[in-house]
Amino acid sequence: KSGLSADVYSDFQALGISHVICVSGLHLSLWSLLVFWLLKKMRIGDRISSIICAVAVVLFMLVAGMSYSVVRSGIMMLVYLFSNILIRQRDSLNSLGFAVTVIALFNPFAMGSVSLQLSVLATLGIILCSQIIMPHIKLKINKIENKFIKKSVDSIALSLMTTVSATALTLPVSLGIYGGFNFASLGANLVAVPVSSAAIVVNALGAAVHAVFGSLDIISKAGGLLCTLLIKF
Repeated sequence: KSGLSADVYSDFQALGISHVICVSGLHLSLWSLLVFWLLKKMRIGDRISSIICAVAVVLFMLVAGMSYSVVRSGIMMLVYLFSNILIRQRDSLNSLGFAVTVIALFNPFAMGSVSLQLSVLATLGIILCSQIIMPHIKLKINKIENKFIKKSVDSIALSLMTTVSATALTLPVSLGIYGGFNFASLGANLVAVPVSSAAIVVNALGAAVHAVFGSLDIISKAGGLLCTLLIKF
């Protein structure tokens, strides 16, 4: 973020996609899921993978400076991982409530943080959408016979509904604090989130390869080039 000019950062804010360049739950989720996926590919068991991934989540939270959105996401991810370790069922709404409660216990004044309010409301919107609306949409999509079309429609529907549901609950706060809302963010998020997610994953893998094999490794350079192209896009 420090490498961005004031004008570029202002453009991100105006389009309502500044969350992709501010360390948040999006980045922590991608990081933890990437670590978990790599461990599974190495044929490491669920419990051991969950323990290692939990350590990675805590490290990420510390490196990111323990911002409220990261802490909220980190606690929810830890609940998910520990449910794997203890072989217990988990519920997204309870995990969100637990995360907010923990934050409030450590700092009651955190409830006045705009970033925390937006993070919690966006997450709540996504959870409610996934539990109430998406199952009905999935039933309609599953009737499509062509697998390619079905997968494409499913991906678009998921991205669109995630963006709309997160926006719907954060809209009152945005209107109250910023005095307006740019509805172009709905379209901008559909483009920015998948692209930025791909850039984050490529950059993380490239950095890992670089750390192991050194600066001359062609894979890390290719990853850096691909990441740069994605970010420029």
